[in-house]
Amino acid sequence: MSLTRRILTFFMGAALLASTGATVALADANETSPTSPNYSVQSSISYGHTVACLLLADKTVKCWGRNTEGQLGDGTNTNRLTAGYVETSASDATPLANVVGVSAGANHVCAVLGDANKTARCWGYNMNGQLGNGKSGSGQKETTPVRVLTSGTEANNPVPLTDVIAISAGTYHTCAIKSDKTVWCWGGNADIPLGNGQPGGNAIAPNAVQVLASGETGGTGDNTPVPFTDVVAVSAGETHTCAIKSDKSAWCWGRNQYYGALGDGTTNNALNPVRVLASGETGGTTGAKIPVPLTDVIAISADYYTTCAVIEGGTLKCWGSNQYKRLGIGVDFGTGEGQVQSKLNPETVPNFSGVTAISVGYLHVCALKNDGTAWCWGLFEFGDLTAGVVLNGQEASTSVPLQVTGVSNGVAVSTGRIQSGILTSTGVKVISGDETPPSWGPTDNTDFSTEEIPKPSL
Repeated sequence: MSLTRRILTFFMGAALLASTGATVALADANETSPTSPNYSVQSSISYGHTVACLLLADKTVKCWGRNTEGQLGDGTNTNRLTAGYVETSASDATPLANVVGVSAGANHVCAVLGDANKTARCWGYNMNGQLGNGKSGSGQKETTPVRVLTSGTEANNPVPLTDVIAISAGTYHTCAIKSDKTVWCWGGNADIPLGNGQPGGNAIAPNAVQVLASGETGGTGDNTPVPFTDVVAVSAGETHTCAIKSDKSAWCWGRNQYYGALGDGTTNNALNPVRVLASGETGGTTGAKIPVPLTDVIAISADYYTTCAVIEGGTLKCWGSNQYKRLGIGVDFGTGEGQVQSKLNPETVPNFSGVTAISVGYLHVCALKNDGTAWCWGLFEFGDLTAGVVLNGQEASTSVPLQVTGVSNGVAVSTGRIQSGILTSTGVKVISGDETPPSWGPTDNTDFSTEEIPKPSL
């Protein structure tokens, strides 16, 4: 869902859980070598819950997967096992051109265009206003790209959002960075992931609103919000959003209750960005660790109550929920002895270095190292995700990073909900736990969240 999110789904046995660093045999590993001359290592890939998209070197986009909400952007509601071009608009069936960035959310996709005004387009599911075109509500969807709008200078007169340089599609909301390094978000705000200081509830922002910092208490004693600035990276998750500033500090906002996904050492929800704090050094008379700002952050990824960040030099830190063992710290989720339910401050993933990219998904987390290898941890099973299902005779979960077999040239990672993918220098590697084509489920889309994205034919 963010620009650095998502990668491969793979399966491993319980006996392998202690084998950190060992190569793990994968189930159903297929690598597709695209025949299109447009493919290159400069391309990028993004996996959502039900859709995956590939940005080609000619700046067009191909998507595949489920299409009941128009998330493939091809003007239809037809599911696709074969990747197809995203169209320009409802009145122009030519491929959307001049795309410089793409991000797939749960059931919607957004893109940044390299046009003169640096505008943004979104398509797919729009019940929560996550497309940013001023619409929301039951039945709202767009089968081709629409412009993202902001309120503008006049009430009830929205204008296109311009000067966009990066975009990240979350589950129910989307965020973008403008060339002035401000952040703008739109969509559902029930868990306050928009960061504009407005309370949640049933709030929806169908147009882009600016993320605001808390501001400083001045002579009048107020704490007037000011624009959140100097941002160079953003990651929109399910209920929270995180960003990196140019000084390599990390900031998060949104839902923090129960698990501490914001990393500030509390479980307090945040209407505005709060700084991520490391545990710090033991000091004082109590021997407690004094929190200090997390520094030297070069990549960040947020989803489903968990956040991970790459630190300059290649170490990885994660915080928030350990559900499905997504913190990667070698312990199971829970409150029992030897278990960890959450970490309120960043925790270093042990015995894991050389990390260059990170992608936090709904059930699992994956990373790339500087040698081109891919590593994943968490839950990896298709079907009943809570019943301890055994696939291919192997328990499909791990609390420590394990290496993905056969990947030595990875250039981008992207984790989906069930299935994920990795872009290599020779093609797209997709790994799933199901040897057969996926069942698309009910036509009313009531079960879309547990569907598997098919392996693409490009």
